[in-house]
Amino acid sequence: MIIQHLLNFKLNFQQENEEKIVYIHMSIMTVATGLLKHHENNNGGDEKTD
Repeated sequence: MIIQHLLNFKLNFQQENEEKIVYIHMSIMTVATGLLKHHENNNGGDEKTD
């Protein structure tokens, strides 16, 4: 009974972590894409350095 409970807890924990990891990954990708676009826009015209 206890072992089953621990297995269920472990499965729930893994699922929650996977959802968080996916969410964090999506956030990082969104930010990275935004930074790349911003960088490209800045470098589009004159050769300016920050």
